[in-house]
Amino acid sequence: MALLLVLWMLAAPLGAGPAPVLRVGFGSQPDFTDFWAKWTLDQVARQTGVQVKVTHFENGPIAYRSLVAGAVDVVFSGGIGAVLNLARQARADRLMVVMADLVAPDYILLGREGVNSLADLEGKRVGISSPGDISDVLSRAMLRNAGVDVNKVQIVRVGGTSARIAALGSGAIEAGVAHAFDAILAMQRVRGLKVLAVSGEIVPDYLQHIVATRESFLTANESLMRALVFAHMDAARRAASDRAGYITLAKAELGVSVPDAVWNQAYDLMYAGRIWGVDGGLDPARVRVTQELELEAKNITAAVPLRDWGTTKFIAEYLRQKGSFKWR
Repeated sequence: MALLLVLWMLAAPLGAGPAPVLRVGFGSQPDFTDFWAKWTLDQVARQTGVQVKVTHFENGPIAYRSLVAGAVDVVFSGGIGAVLNLARQARADRLMVVMADLVAPDYILLGREGVNSLADLEGKRVGISSPGDISDVLSRAMLRNAGVDVNKVQIVRVGGTSARIAALGSGAIEAGVAHAFDAILAMQRVRGLKVLAVSGEIVPDYLQHIVATRESFLTANESLMRALVFAHMDAARRAASDRAGYITLAKAELGVSVPDAVWNQAYDLMYAGRIWGVDGGLDPARVRVTQELELEAKNITAAVPLRDWGTTKFIAEYLRQKGSFKWR
């Protein structure tokens, strides 16, 4: 299940004994949209003295199941539909979203040579990570927006972004979504790949990535969760204002050797979409649009009030102290 483990051990005073451990799960391998959480987790470790143990899971649903089971304390992931669905089950210990760190999707739907439009995908295979995952929700949204009958498209479970790109290259699928960075890189490396649709142009307010915890953990660790939300909103604002720093950290964390033009183009696409949750992300308009898409994808059967799956308490405290972010 877990594909990668990392342990940050910072700021425990000498002689103070073992630092408490904060177990953090990510719903994917590190990519150009979420690696910057390292700024957050390093800051939390420095400020609180916790050890931060990070686990990267294959996808969001697995990460959320691990959160429900108590295997991790906090999850950074896409696939908000899983949280909404759990909220309708009236569980004793609910999952609670404390902020959205990516408030617009950066995914690009790529097609193989011979596929020139979304209409060409009827009868063809579109690769996703898993049913109900963000790759599934956004693929269906882009197809519906173009007037394509989704029932005539073969939605195929392939795996994460790297698996989908490999499947595109081998011909196992005719189309699949990829993060902007991966899509730009793939088009340079795989002959004939082309952009069929840009998700952010179709669903600009979708909550692509969230931070969630269990209600019991939130209640028992309010100060720690406040520190985490404050640090993550600081990091989101840094991501949106420090292009050079963002790309420098990406190169170090992702270990990918590509031309600077790829890094720059991917960052500029994300900036143009105002993707980072600089103000916490859980505003009514975005929550409404996100739930509408999850309903269309049949991940949920009815809208769920925010109070049943999220809290804006820490976001509101942060904004009272630091104000709203001003985009350049």
